[in-house]
Amino acid sequence: MEFGNKLCELRKKAGLSQEELSEKLDVTRQTISNWELGQTVPDIIQAKQIANIFKISLDELADNDVQNILVEKISNTEKLAGLIIKILKILGIAIIIIFGIILLFIIFSFVVSSKTGQYTTSEMVSEVSTDYTYLYCSLDNTKYTYYIEYDENNNILSHSISYSGDDTPTPNLKLVNMDNYTNAQELIDAIQTYFESNGGTCEITKDLKFF
Repeated sequence: MEFGNKLCELRKKAGLSQEELSEKLDVTRQTISNWELGQTVPDIIQAKQIANIFKISLDELADNDVQNILVEKISNTEKLAGLIIKILKILGIAIIIIFGIILLFIIFSFVVSSKTGQYTTSEMVSEVSTDYTYLYCSLDNTKYTYYIEYDENNNILSHSISYSGDDTPTPNLKLVNMDNYTNAQELIDAIQTYFESNGGTCEITKDLKFF
């Protein structure tokens, strides 16, 4: 029961009119009316006077309001606690899901890399440390492009040769047999020496050119 209703009930039980109660409290009848309508409330001194008039304690005078307030506060606290628990549960589930996705991605990446990237540590170092050289040579109106790839120790990893014009070199021309070499620098020197000694030219570069 709200304070206004409580006051109205006590006043009527005591057989007092609003005017009579206002005289006892030294306030206007409108003040009593405002209290009973719940528009205003008495201060602590006035509340003590009301309690004395009706011979009840302040706790009894405000008992219902206090109870309602406490019940409402407890209810709101329980609701807030329940909401916080739900949020924490959702966050926990979300973290677990994200962690699981990351773990699956790591496992998947590891499996894929183990199948497609069959490299040992030494091979990876070798891959990073590779170098290459182009040789652009000319002889008897035919142009030759050599490509030689090698590691940091000058070991040949791959090589190739292409010709300008026809798919075959000049007839009866004896070119350097690259398969006979394992050292890149020795092969480069042999190719350059061969063309220069036969009246041709040879340019050594890192740049890819097109005749």
